[in-house]
Amino acid sequence: MFNKNKCREDIQEHFRLNSYVDLAINYDMDNQSIDRVKIRKADYVKHLLVIYQPGSSKARKGQMVNISTLYLRENRISLFGKVLQAESNFFIMKYKPEIVLINLRRGFRENPKLLFDIDGKIELLEKERYISEKLILKDLSLTGAGFLSSDYKWEKERLNKRLDIEGSMHLNFINKKTREVFAVSGNINLVRVIHTPNGYLEGYEFSGKKSDDISKIVMDSQIAHRQAEIKYYD
Repeated sequence: MFNKNKCREDIQEHFRLNSYVDLAINYDMDNQSIDRVKIRKADYVKHLLVIYQPGSSKARKGQMVNISTLYLRENRISLFGKVLQAESNFFIMKYKPEIVLINLRRGFRENPKLLFDIDGKIELLEKERYISEKLILKDLSLTGAGFLSSDYKWEKERLNKRLDIEGSMHLNFINKKTREVFAVSGNINLVRVIHTPNGYLEGYEFSGKKSDDISKIVMDSQIAHRQAEIKYYD
């Protein structure tokens, strides 16, 4: 973990002069754009970066931006900041002097519980299991879902292996603010089960046709998490 007492050194090490980083513009909106940019000048004392973006200029004065780079293969470290000035292919970013660790899978698998109440069931191996404190939705993507289960004991020979067990899923996502209901229903394959101290992590893939609502649930969850992050780091 990064040491707050030597934050400047960490930032200077991982966000070096002339290094390439990924820039996310409109990080809190559904029209987010991502581009590859280069750090051309830096003042690590005043928390300022001058960034070059090839092609047409995209960053605008006053925008919230995020720059990130790969760290330890599975994660990205990033800086949040605002654009103070933008001219031609360059812009000046004033960043919050705190490195944020972001999981690379966040963009693909979302935890919808921040925005939605969730109920429903999984039908598998001729049994119905309902969403509860013992069967929790951990993440959701356009291609599948993950659950943490403590109400069902899996046989050892099925753990940590590629499985192909057919079933179905029927979930309702209720927006906590508007109470609007979105349904995710369709056939699934259980592809992997992993035993953890808190229960069993079950990974499912969607097979065949699935609900049209799923893309909205994933996108709204992503936006909600980005807005929460910006509120904390702004």
